[in-house]
Amino acid sequence: MGKVKHGMADSRFYYCWQDMKKRCLNENNPSYKNYGGRGIKICQRWLDDFANFMNDMLDSYIEHVSKYGEKNTTLDRIDTNGNYEPSNCKWSTFKEQNNNQRRLKLLEVDGIKYTIPQFCEKFNFNYDTVYHRVRRGWSTEKILKTQKLETGKYERTKEIREKNRKGSYKSASKG
Repeated sequence: MGKVKHGMADSRFYYCWQDMKKRCLNENNPSYKNYGGRGIKICQRWLDDFANFMNDMLDSYIEHVSKYGEKNTTLDRIDTNGNYEPSNCKWSTFKEQNNNQRRLKLLEVDGIKYTIPQFCEKFNFNYDTVYHRVRRGWSTEKILKTQKLETGKYERTKEIREKNRKGSYKSASKG
């Protein structure tokens, strides 16, 4: 008995299934170290047969594509340390998926934690600027209170300039 033809071998949906398998099973895949190399597995049901993956995920894929487009639909694990299985997978946009990475640094403002992309969107900052400030060890407060001018120079807000004049402001690097 031959394999059942599903007619999706050239589809993005099929590519997502294939790519998931490559990341988890192929030690020569550049992404293997972040998936299979970390112990991320694919449930046997999906591993055995593409039709099972299709039965579990196609309807939600079509729904996501209708809202965000096919090019902006990616297979995402809800728990980044969990396996590829129906209860831990969903379709996300690239932006959503980037906010679900284990390496992300969180910035907290008024008790709410933001990823760098969320922070930039919420507070109208350039991503590269914030990313490099975080890497340099800047506090969230200092990032919020320092703005880049069009000249490329930095100007602290009026409040910080006042504190500096009075000697009451301490930079994060000094303690």
